[in-house]
Amino acid sequence: MTSFIVENVDEALPLLLQSVQEGTKRKTESRNGPVKSFNGPVSVTYQRPWERFVMHPLRRNNVAFLVMEGLWMLSGRDDVEWLARFNEQMRVYSDNGTTFHGAYGHRLREGRVDQLTECAAMLEADPTTRRAVAQIWDQERDLCSDSKDIPCNDMIMFRVIGKDVLDMTVCNRSNDLVWGMCGANAAHFSMIHEYVAAKAGMVQGRYTQFSNNLHLYLDTPRLDILNLIPLTNDTWYYARDVKESLVPLVRYIHQFDIELEMFMQFTTTNDRLTYTFEEPFFEHVAKPLFNYWVTRKYQKYRAATYLTDIAAIKDSSIRELARQWVSRDGEV
Repeated sequence: MTSFIVENVDEALPLLLQSVQEGTKRKTESRNGPVKSFNGPVSVTYQRPWERFVMHPLRRNNVAFLVMEGLWMLSGRDDVEWLARFNEQMRVYSDNGTTFHGAYGHRLREGRVDQLTECAAMLEADPTTRRAVAQIWDQERDLCSDSKDIPCNDMIMFRVIGKDVLDMTVCNRSNDLVWGMCGANAAHFSMIHEYVAAKAGMVQGRYTQFSNNLHLYLDTPRLDILNLIPLTNDTWYYARDVKESLVPLVRYIHQFDIELEMFMQFTTTNDRLTYTFEEPFFEHVAKPLFNYWVTRKYQKYRAATYLTDIAAIKDSSIRELARQWVSRDGEV
């Protein structure tokens, strides 16, 4: 097994790109095109998983999609329409055009038990437990299924280090390096990690992702550009004192749960959101991020309006990525 220990996903992406392309000369075919894969399982440990985005401008991260999908997962949803507004490509993964077969949040929260709540309660009651495991893979639904949306991430395991530091390990059967491990997975699972830590009364520790098959699609769009991201520890996060400028996902867990449900209800349409939230993440991050996205994509406001929304985002990393995304608009 190949193991990497990095500070954050911003450091991980160029390191993994170089490793998979230089480490194997053999190309193989997959159902989605030619790939280069690591020759065995790979684990990547993020020591600062709250630094959850690749920040280099050559990556061009759609941060609105990453954040909104993370909230959609935490709310236990599986519907296509709410999510597809932030990334139309998601529609191709639905078998029926209405719901997703393998929606992670729905499987974690809407089964016989809310697995995230139960894991948090177990950890709070007994920090030494090794039984706080949440399952995504379902043998009855997934084994031998021909769905377009078979879960790639299949199990989450939690472990308390010391008195109150919560580590998390995610087991993955097959993972695309760019869009999966160093894209959506780093963002969404670190949000789940931070949420469960808050629910258990703990602080977020390390996040390890174990992938049985980590691969790079050789026809990945802009791969030649991505390969130009420098292999260096001088990432966006290192170059700035950002700890105080990253807005925590949760301040008060009970209020967060209430306002998560409200946020999802209030954003079913593409109207600008005006409600005032108590939780800082919703009021100062999710709300202006949502307003920027729907204003830019669905409404006929001048760019000055959504640029004001972006400026109002108090999380420095999310604000920076939103600015990068609209930099091609010509008015930035």
